[in-house]
Amino acid sequence: MAERRVFVTGATGFIGAPLVHHLLEGGWQVAALLRPSDDGARLGTDLGRIQVVRGALADPVAWGPSLARWQPTACVHLAWNTTPGVYLDTRENLDWLTWSGQLFAMLQKWGCRQIVGVGTCAEYDADHRHLHEGAATRPLTLYAACKASLRLIGQQLATQDSVKFSWTRLFAPYGPAEDERRLVPSCIRALLAGARFPATSGTQVRDFLHVDDMAAGIARVLDTGYEGDVNVCSGEPVELRHLLGLVEKHAARPGAVELGARTPRGWDPPFLSGDSGRLRSLGWQPRYTLDQGIEATVRWWRERG
Repeated sequence: MAERRVFVTGATGFIGAPLVHHLLEGGWQVAALLRPSDDGARLGTDLGRIQVVRGALADPVAWGPSLARWQPTACVHLAWNTTPGVYLDTRENLDWLTWSGQLFAMLQKWGCRQIVGVGTCAEYDADHRHLHEGAATRPLTLYAACKASLRLIGQQLATQDSVKFSWTRLFAPYGPAEDERRLVPSCIRALLAGARFPATSGTQVRDFLHVDDMAAGIARVLDTGYEGDVNVCSGEPVELRHLLGLVEKHAARPGAVELGARTPRGWDPPFLSGDSGRLRSLGWQPRYTLDQGIEATVRWWRERG
């Protein structure tokens, strides 16, 4: 069997770390791009099982030669600025688009024959319910617009270079080690601390997927060599108030979430849920129900005091 060598950007992120684990368990050799200041602690013992490439995505001159010697046969590109409260509208998205396009253009020179790009459900026109991969796109934030642009760029470059290209659109991940400023961990931490949690009305519908299942979905797309767009989602529309109710249940704080105490943010469509049929047809199935996933996530935060 030919060697399977995958280069992963964003490998120490919320989704990247479990993705690296799935890839290693699936028999891939992994090289990961880490910033010079990143100690890789989030990877745990997996750090010793991978090839570390040091540098910033913006500076391939610094790390390109070592990756060229390693000769990746595939790439999963996760790296992007997703800082809560910042990432949707920051013009830094334009920089990430430029750096990512440069990466895609260079990969073929290093021996790469397959690219899995990572996009967002926010590329879609949210007016269309239960979104399938052929649904219309209408990005309403700079972040989503840059992701949608990168998909088009990646497709064109892949065609020129005869490289397999797939585009995974992620819906709403949650799970252990998520940024504390995001909805699920901020609610969990407040309730475990004995505080109340102010929320919106909670009538917005989303498609939540445990981060380990999301990482497994991306790995499955890579494993199968699928070319095209793939939703990585549960396929189950859930109201936010139901999700927050599960947090109350597993934190043993019934009634601690104050629904209606906050107004929705600027970009907050009433319904955003995906069709997971294409991913399931590739042999993927989620391990966690939403109830099981929230229980495990609450337990993770409780164990950390």
